[in-house]
Amino acid sequence: MEGKEVKEIQESEHINENEQEVQNSGAVSKTSEVKGKKPHEEVVEIVDASKVLVESVEKEIKEAMERLNEDIDRLEKLEEEVLNTTLKETDELLKELGYEEDLSNVEIPTPSFEYDKKDSLPQIKRPSSGRFSAFVWGILGGALTAGTIGYFAMNKLNIPVDKLPNKEQITEILKWVSEQIGAAPNESIGAAVVGGASLIVFFIIYKLKVSLTANKNIKLAEEIKEKAFEHKSKREERKEEILKTDEHVNKTREILNDLNVLLKEYNAKLKRILHFEKEKGFNELHEKSKNDIEDAFNIAKEIKLIIITPESSNGELNPESLEVLKNSEILLNRMIQKLY
Repeated sequence: MEGKEVKEIQESEHINENEQEVQNSGAVSKTSEVKGKKPHEEVVEIVDASKVLVESVEKEIKEAMERLNEDIDRLEKLEEEVLNTTLKETDELLKELGYEEDLSNVEIPTPSFEYDKKDSLPQIKRPSSGRFSAFVWGILGGALTAGTIGYFAMNKLNIPVDKLPNKEQITEILKWVSEQIGAAPNESIGAAVVGGASLIVFFIIYKLKVSLTANKNIKLAEEIKEKAFEHKSKREERKEEILKTDEHVNKTREILNDLNVLLKEYNAKLKRILHFEKEKGFNELHEKSKNDIEDAFNIAKEIKLIIITPESSNGELNPESLEVLKNSEILLNRMIQKLY
C-alpha cells in the first residue's frame, strides 16, 4: 500500500474518532447529574467535540488541496518540458516533411480549483453558563424584595416614603417586621427576616435563570452538533472531489509521460526518414515511413490536446479534460499494441 493511501486511511480513522466523540457526548439529560456532570459541562463537551470535528475535516481538506496543488505543479513542469523539447522537435521534423500544423506554439493553461472555498464554516463557540447574569438578576431581586418589605412597613408606620429612612426609622421598621412573624419587636430578628427573604428570592432567581440558560444551551449545543455533522458531510463530498481530481491529474501526468517516451522514439524515426528519404515526396516514401509519420503526428497532436485542455472549469474538474484523457489512453494503448 502506498504512503498516500495509508495517510488517507489514517485521516479517515482520525475523523471517525472525532465523530464518535461527538456522538458519545450525546444530548444533555438528567443522566449527566447522575454521573456527577453538570449540564453546562456536558454542553461544553458537545460544543468542543463539534469544534474538533469541524477542524479535523477542514485539516483534511487543506492537506488534500496541498497534495493536489503539488501534483498540479508536477504536471505543469512535465507539460512545459514536453512542449519545449520533444513536441518542439517533432513540430520541426514534421514541417520538414510537409506538415504545416503548428503543434508546439501553445500556452499552458493554469488550472484553478476552489474546492476549499465552497462551504462556509459553522460558527462554533462555547455558550455562556449564564451564572454571572443570574447572579446580577438575583442581587436585583433580593434588593427589590428588601425594598418592597421596607416600603410596605413605612406605609404601615406612617414613615414618609419620598426619602430614605434614618437610623431610628430603620430600627422601627425592623422591629415591625419581627412582629409580623409573631416575634417580639426586635431589630435583629427583623433584619434576619428581611435578609432571609431577600436571600431566598436571590437563590430562586439565580437557580431559575441558570436553569433557563442551561435549557437554552442544551438546544444550542444540539444545533451546533447537527451543523457540525452537516458540515462534515459536505466537506467529505468536497474531499472526494479533490481526491478524484488529484487522481485525474496524476493519471494525466502518467499518460503524458508515456506519450512523451513514444514520441521521442518516433522523433528518431522521423530523423531516419529525413536522412534516407529526404529527396522523395510524401507519396514516394516507403509505406512504413508514411505510417511512422502519421503515428508521430497523431501522438504529437494528442499531446498538444492534453496540454492545451485546462484541467479545471469554474473551480472544478473539467469534463472536457476527462474526455481528452480517455481518448489519449486509447491512443496510447493502440500505439503500444503496434510496438509489441
